[in-house]
Amino acid sequence: MFFLIKKKNIIYLILRKKSPAFQGTTDKMIIKQTEMIKRILKRFNLQNCNPVSTPMETNYTAKSEQIIEVPYKELVGCLLYLSLNSRPDITYAVSYLARFLDKPTASLWKAGKRILRYIRGTQDKGLIYKKCDKYCKQLIGYSDADWAADSTDRKSTSGCAVFYSGNLVHWITKKQTAVALSTAEAEYVAAAQSVTELIYLKGILCDLTSQNDLPTLLLIDNQSSIKLIENFENGKRSKHIDIKFHYIKDMVHKRLVSVKYVPTGENVSDLFTKALPKIKHNYLINKLHLM
Repeated sequence: MFFLIKKKNIIYLILRKKSPAFQGTTDKMIIKQTEMIKRILKRFNLQNCNPVSTPMETNYTAKSEQIIEVPYKELVGCLLYLSLNSRPDITYAVSYLARFLDKPTASLWKAGKRILRYIRGTQDKGLIYKKCDKYCKQLIGYSDADWAADSTDRKSTSGCAVFYSGNLVHWITKKQTAVALSTAEAEYVAAAQSVTELIYLKGILCDLTSQNDLPTLLLIDNQSSIKLIENFENGKRSKHIDIKFHYIKDMVHKRLVSVKYVPTGENVSDLFTKALPKIKHNYLINKLHLM
C-alpha cells in the first residue's frame, strides 16, 4: 500500500511494509505483486498448474451443492489482497466468490482455483502509472451495471473505475441492495454509487494539490439513466428509488460532477460487473493500463 502526504507544497510517497513491488523511472511507475502470487500458488499447491485466459467463466452461477471442507476463506482472502492492490482484472471474480464464504461448495472451490490458474499465467502483469502534463489533470469515473445479474435474488451488480490524469486510482464492484426494475434503474443506482466515490476522491485530491476546481466527469453507457440524472425532478419512473441514490442529481445540479455518455464497448467498468469473454477481457485490462 502507499500513502500520499503533503508537507510544505511537496507531496511525499510513503510505502508501507509488505507493499506491492514498485518499479519505474522518472516518467512512469509499475506496481505488481509477482512474488506474492508465487507464494499464493505455492500455498495452494498450484505453482505448476496450466494457465487459463480469463479469471471466471462467462455466465458462471454458483450451484446449490453440499458444503465441503476446504481452505476457501484463506483462498478468497489471498485473492482479495491481490485485487485491492494491483490486480483489478480479478476484482469481480473475487467479489463474487466472497459472497459464499460461509458455504463453500465443490463448484466454488473449482472457480477459486480457476482464478489461481489465471494469475499463474499473468503473474508478471502490473499497473502502469505514467507521468502526465500538469494541464491534463482530471478526475474521470466510469460507471456500469449488470441488470438482474444474480439469478437467486435478481439483484444487479455495480461497477466503477476512476482515473486521475489518465491513471487508474480506484476500482470497485458491488452488489446492489435492492432489485432494480429496469436496466436504466440499475445504471442509475450504479452511477449514484460511483458519484460518492468520485466526490470522496475529489476531496482528497483537492487537499493534496490545492486544486479546488478539479474537473470531474462520470461516463455512463446508458442514455436513459443520463436523462434521469439530468432531470432534477423525480417522475413516475424514479419516485420509488431510494432517496440516497438521488444524491447524484444534486451533485450534477450543483455542477460538482458532469455526466457524459460513453459507448458500451469503451466502458472499462464493464470489467467489474460480470465475467467477460477473452477478447473483451484483454481489451479492457489494457485500457486500465494493466500490462
